[in-house]
Amino acid sequence: MSRSKLRSVMIFLTSGPSMSKVLQEGVDFDLNTLPFMTNKMATVFGIPECRVTRCGYTGEDGVEVHGIIHL
Repeated sequence: MSRSKLRSVMIFLTSGPSMSKVLQEGVDFDLNTLPFMTNKMATVFGIPECRVTRCGYTGEDGVEVHGIIHL
């Protein structure tokens, strides 16, 4: 397989009181418009078509991001 066709799944979660401030810089929509336990497709730090989910597994406000990185 040629390198241009390789891809990798990317998943990360961030939570806590500074989550919105840190992540807001890298998303193409207002995080305050994403209700708890809902998701939206967005560009995240330049990676298109990421699924951004508002969640909180630790009791803190959090966001989980899933996307594909083309290598």
